[in-house]
Amino acid sequence: MYTCFNEELIEYQQNCVKFVQELVNQKPCDNVISFGDFYRSLFEKSLIKEFKQEPENYYTRLSILTQAVSSFDPALAYALICQQIVIEFIAKYTDSTVFNRYYPNLVEGKMLATYAFHEAQAGSDLTNILSSINQNSLTGHKTLVANYNLANLYLVLTHDNTFVLVDASNEFDKVRQSPKVSLLGLDTINFGDLIFDNYPVDEANIFKFESNFNSVLNHLFDLGKVLISAISVGLMETCLSRACSFAKERQQFGKSISSFQGIQFKLADVDINLSAAKMLAYRASWALDTNDAKTRLYAAMAKSFAGLAARNYSAEAVGIMGINGIIKSNVMEKLYRDAKVLELILETTEMQKNIIADAIINDLV
Repeated sequence: MYTCFNEELIEYQQNCVKFVQELVNQKPCDNVISFGDFYRSLFEKSLIKEFKQEPENYYTRLSILTQAVSSFDPALAYALICQQIVIEFIAKYTDSTVFNRYYPNLVEGKMLATYAFHEAQAGSDLTNILSSINQNSLTGHKTLVANYNLANLYLVLTHDNTFVLVDASNEFDKVRQSPKVSLLGLDTINFGDLIFDNYPVDEANIFKFESNFNSVLNHLFDLGKVLISAISVGLMETCLSRACSFAKERQQFGKSISSFQGIQFKLADVDINLSAAKMLAYRASWALDTNDAKTRLYAAMAKSFAGLAARNYSAEAVGIMGINGIIKSNVMEKLYRDAKVLELILETTEMQKNIIADAIINDLV
């Protein structure tokens, strides 16, 4: 319970938890669930709203939803983020023609989308991106794209301050794809590369930004960071719940291991850091809702702290389970791997600390 949530947000949170519990009852966490079916269910249950119905606390609601879905499967929650980043771009930065063409279908889950920003040689240095758009033809090699073989709309970042919406719904076979790339974690969704070789793009789907490019990019990254921090929070909640249940049931030396002070300290540390991560994540989401000037700072703090805490304390949760925690069939082992991937996606912890330090030095804190 968050005392800072009003009654409407508390009710929304309860509805999200109920929805996730229905998922749990339908499928175990280690089974792949159709992202399309999942997203359409969100819309049918009014957990995702159309833009014209955008409620108050829109970004806080997205964080609540993402956190709840993460308690079922962090990878599915990340696929939700990928869809939302494209939706956000279309809602805020395109004209009515593009909006009407894509937005309703995306929100209702009739069309699936993902972003394609990363390139192997560029890493976190976006100035080294090589993808280009020339005479309405896109050329480039994008790596580690989530849902790369499922989405039919890609938001592609090119080197000249340009975003391109690649609509592959009718010409999907012209987008070359690599085989699936296996990551350390988030392995219940597919990651892979997209290769564009003079791929034809509708001129209306090319968006070149000049002076405001950084503000557009920062907003999309801030949204992604806030929601990833919510994933980390949901992951930590699952770790704490499972570790605590195991500790109370596990008998060693004639007693429950939950009576051992060493185990109690571990559980306390997880809960302390979980509570702090929640508050940072929701402060960042409220900053997005209120267009706070410190949104970028708060998003960096949330992702940095929540990501590091999820990685460290999922490890503690595995440790509480002992040898049982490292068995592949144990969901705790999966969550431990997922936590490390979340720490690196959409800029590393070190990149977040650069943003925070810059704010401190420039008296923006």
